[in-house]
Order: sequence, then structure tokens, then C-alpha cells
Amino acid sequence: MHAHASPSPAPSPDPSAAPVQPSPSPSPSESPLAVLPSPDAGVPEVSPSPTPSPSPSVAAGPLYRGKPLDETLKALAEKPVVRVGKRFNKTEPVYHIVLADGWEIAFKPSTRPRPGMWRNDVMAWEASRLLGFWERVPPATGRLIPLALLPSKPGDDLKPDPQHKDMVWGSAIYWMPVLERSHLAGEAGMKRWDGWLSQAVKPTVEWSAEAEQTSTLIVFDYLQGNIDRFDHPSNIQVDEHGVLVYRDNNEAWMSGGMKSLNVNKELLKMVQRFSRRTFEGLKRADSAALAAAAAPWEAAGRPLIDPTHLEQYERRRRFVIGYIEGLISRYGEAKVLIWP
Repeated sequence: MHAHASPSPAPSPDPSAAPVQPSPSPSPSESPLAVLPSPDAGVPEVSPSPTPSPSPSVAAGPLYRGKPLDETLKALAEKPVVRVGKRFNKTEPVYHIVLADGWEIAFKPSTRPRPGMWRNDVMAWEASRLLGFWERVPPATGRLIPLALLPSKPGDDLKPDPQHKDMVWGSAIYWMPVLERSHLAGEAGMKRWDGWLSQAVKPTVEWSAEAEQTSTLIVFDYLQGNIDRFDHPSNIQVDEHGVLVYRDNNEAWMSGGMKSLNVNKELLKMVQRFSRRTFEGLKRADSAALAAAAAPWEAAGRPLIDPTHLEQYERRRRFVIGYIEGLISRYGEAKVLIWP
């Protein structure tokens, strides 16, 4: 699953556009093991009005969890809603939604207090494709969902789309069927992986795969200024194969985390071993390339990133590259880039 994924989909602004094929996205911020209530428990089975398609133009070939990536992205954006399940008890509402043909999504809607926050998960997905580890980030795209289908509680304050006032935009994220605790969060977890990634400790085969996944995740979170990771066990979980899932990125790509190079720098400095694939991805994924990846969304009227955040990303990218090059000068490339 290390094949390079081609550019990702951009949503069509016209909800009357003809439906296309399936596409998946990332999972919510709580465990995805919640059981959906049955229809007789008050959860409506519905056939909502059509939602706009992201019209992805993804090259055939790459697979995500055994299904073509282009099919997955289209499904997430276009498949009709069959049932709306649990609304997770978070500050920001997250819904588990079942779509036609068995597809499932986590849906993070636009709210009046934070109308554009849903775009951050989509931006994270776009960046992961460009950086070359897209298979670790649950695919995400944008779509409209009818407001009438979304159970809410006081304070949710969902923000209707200005053009389609009975619907709300949000991120449609691939629902991970299994998420389990990784034991990498909190002080004890950080001490665990700090030993793996330090040049002071001899690398061993036993923890190599988990160490590489952690190293790459820390680079990813530095680039996107994500400060909402290691303090929350639900944000650093593994799938059924024990592979880290880089999920729940909605607090990333925000000015508070992006503007200062010191944000997440202590975490980055704990990492002295990296994947060559990640290092090459960093050199390739400059701000111009990121802007090009996000361009279809801007053309559709829903820009994912602005010039200020692009500039902040570029500063952070160059900082990481300089840090890794400094380690290579000190320890040698073979000891720093120890994974393919």
C-alpha cells in the first residue's frame, strides 16, 4: 500500500450533480465500536436529498483496506445516507453514519463557532497523500448532509450551508471498523517510544515497525501543528493489525499550532530515527505542491488552506528537514534513516 496516490477529489458545489461511485474517510474521536440503535429505537431510516460529489480524479491502482482508493473517496462523498447512528458526546459533534451499500463514515459538521474546522481532517488527508503515507490516514472528503437527519443537543449550533439552508457541510471520514488502544499516549507511553527513537538506544527488530510509525506520526503532527495527539489515548490508536492510525486531525492546521516553530518541537527533538520514505516526502511536499493538491477545493469554493497557513507549513517543513539533516551530519545517514 505504498503506491503513490494521485491528486484527491474536490467537491462539486452543485448538489444536483449526478451521483458517482463510493469513497471512504477517517474515523471519529471516540471508539468506533458503538452499536447503532435500531430503527424502532428512534433512529430514522432515510433516503435524503442528494448531496454534492467531490468528483475525485484518482488514478486506478492504489488500494485502501482492500478497495480502490478512487471508489472509496467517491463512496464517502456520494453514497446516500441509510441511517444516522450515535452522536458522540464531544465539544464538537461527530456522527456515525451508515451509507448505502454498507459504507460507513464519521461526519464532522460545520458549526457556527467553528465553521471551517471540518476542513482540517480533509487537509490532513491531502497532505498525507503528498507526503507519501496516505494509507495511515483514514480517507476524508467533504459532503453535504441534510440537517433534519442529524440529532443534536443544545450548543451544537450546526451551521447550514448558505446556498442549501436545509443541509450542512462537513468532513466525511472513513469509519475504521476496529480501533484499539496503542499504549503510546500520556507520560508512560511517551517514555516508551522515546527509548525506541533515541540514538542512545540500539534499535531492535521487536519494536521497529511501531517505532517507525510513531516517528512518522510525530513528523506529521509537527508539520500540521497538531497539539491534540498524545494527551488523548483515543487519538493514537491502532487498527486490527496493530498499525497506528493517524486519525482525528481536526485540531490541526490552525493558527494556534502552526504559527510558532516551537509548537511540538520538544516532541520532534525526541525523534532521532526516521523513515527514508518520510524524509523524501518532506523534500518533495513543499508549499507549492501542497497548494496544488488543495487547488481543486479552492476552485469548488471551499478552500482548505490559505496563504498564511501555507507559509507556516513551509517554515515547519524546512525546520524538520534541517533537523534531520543535522542528525545525519552528526550520526551518519545509516543511523538516522534506518527504515525504508
